[in-house]
Amino acid sequence: MAGDTVGTHVRNPLLGMADAWEQNILEEFAARAVKGEALAGMSYGEVVTEPGGQYYRFMKPIAVQPKYLLCHGSPETIPETTRAVFKNNYPFDAVTGYKTGDLRGAVNIKQPLGTQNH
Repeated sequence: MAGDTVGTHVRNPLLGMADAWEQNILEEFAARAVKGEALAGMSYGEVVTEPGGQYYRFMKPIAVQPKYLLCHGSPETIPETTRAVFKNNYPFDAVTGYKTGDLRGAVNIKQPLGTQNH
């Protein structure tokens, strides 16, 4: 079983990028949240067929917590030393501007079903 997290935005574009299925589910979570549904109560799972076989895929959203804002809040609220490290190490950083309660990403599980073609 593969478990990971994906983000709505990423600090390092080589890691944590959502695939097409994950992007669709993140968009669905965001739409449900706009309609007033609490992120904490959401999840989504389904069996999908991909070139490598069938998988059970599951996602549960992650809401931004207050402590995340030290690194992911508005640029004005992130300490200057932290901003400098991010600018130096992650020039394409897109993981700021969040507020408490925003959809940050999701926990993602992808479980192969039956025999897989490798």
